[in-house]
Amino acid sequence: MFKVTIGSVVQLTPGVWRAMVEKQDLAILGDSKAPKADVAVVLLGRADYDKRSRTLSFPVKNVQFLARGKGMDVVFIQSKLYTLDKTTKSEVIAEPKRKPGRPAGSKAKAGKKASVTKIPAKRGRKRMSRAAEVIGDEHYTKLLEGAGSEVQQLGKKLLNQVRAAYNAPLKQQPTDQYRFSQTGDNFWSVRIQKRDKSLLVTLRGTAETLGSTSLKLEKDRPGFSKVKLTNAKEVDEAAKLLVKVAEKAQKPVAAKKSA
Repeated sequence: MFKVTIGSVVQLTPGVWRAMVEKQDLAILGDSKAPKADVAVVLLGRADYDKRSRTLSFPVKNVQFLARGKGMDVVFIQSKLYTLDKTTKSEVIAEPKRKPGRPAGSKAKAGKKASVTKIPAKRGRKRMSRAAEVIGDEHYTKLLEGAGSEVQQLGKKLLNQVRAAYNAPLKQQPTDQYRFSQTGDNFWSVRIQKRDKSLLVTLRGTAETLGSTSLKLEKDRPGFSKVKLTNAKEVDEAAKLLVKVAEKAQKPVAAKKSA
């Protein structure tokens, strides 16, 4: 059964939660025909909330959008209207009872269950949807705590300097729990490397475009570079480059003048 996990979730009351989720991450769940509102409202069939990690997990197939929000604010509500299909061992949302006076031949017959489409599991490495990614700087700092005091200091120092120029949370990669990338404009990422007590940083730009630096930049994917950071001096130098890239990412592009 395919599930997604949302991070940085606040429980308002038992069965009701609130979180900040990017619209593209909600695309896999949402119904574009749902009415618009200030805050998105999502109905869940079954949900598991972990108070310690503040994460909310739920099956995709039981999700129903009651309203589409204008921003990233989303309210999740757990519905008690679900039954267990003992034949398929999967949950399905029960149809509402037929109202008095409703034609007997209408499509929504009482007791009839919604059809369930099963997605066969593929062999090999699992690929998770973007909605399964955990968002929040606190998840990054929490993993730093288990990497040793030296790496913890370097990691927090780097994040604080970047946040001064670009205030948007990191998100944890579903295929690598120690790798985090930037939400909004994905101009950098960082991986906590516990074995050699270092940080592996990738950033937009090349040795030619980033300018003079004492860091040993290596080529990464097209248009990006990577560098390993092992001390405070290297972190400060990397932060300078990241701030420079962040400022460029936020700079508005001038409109081209028509001839």
